[in-house]
Amino acid sequence: MDDFDVMKKVWNSNSNSDVSTPTQIHSAIKKFKQKKKRNAFWVTASFILCALAFIVVLILLRPMEWTTIIGVISILIAFILGIFQKLKSLKSITKTELKSNKEFLEQMVDSAQFTKTNWLQIFTILLFAVGYALFIYEGIKDSFIEMCLSYLGIILFSVFMYFVFRPYMRTVSQHKVKKMTEIIQDLK
Repeated sequence: MDDFDVMKKVWNSNSNSDVSTPTQIHSAIKKFKQKKKRNAFWVTASFILCALAFIVVLILLRPMEWTTIIGVISILIAFILGIFQKLKSLKSITKTELKSNKEFLEQMVDSAQFTKTNWLQIFTILLFAVGYALFIYEGIKDSFIEMCLSYLGIILFSVFMYFVFRPYMRTVSQHKVKKMTEIIQDLK
């Protein structure tokens, strides 16, 4: 069950419940914080595992073309930037545990209303796309059809991730924050 559903249930329940409403709301906010931190940790860990898997592939691969080497370098730079971003977000989520619930909710409202373009994220996605395109060139250079399909796939995947998936996840996140803040505002 979603934490927001728990908060709705607390709000809609009668006032004769065994546990007081502020305690239940506090525990629902705490669960929300823990869930957010757990998700950030798993995303960071999986990103690091992907970087390690890529390094293993590099150890087994013997690149002959300069394009492959440039692709490897740009992918490694993108992994380093991505890991930096993920650790930074995990650190900021960890800092929110030290804040009071009121400060946490105010920060959530502010972050939901103000969204900025993360240029480092855009640059990282472009580095991955360009690096992968250069990385696979050595294997697909002999077939024009494979090359066109591969590069078209890279472009479509990058466009989908940036213009469809990222805004969708931002909308879902903003909706959850808005739903939680509306519930809290109704309790005041």
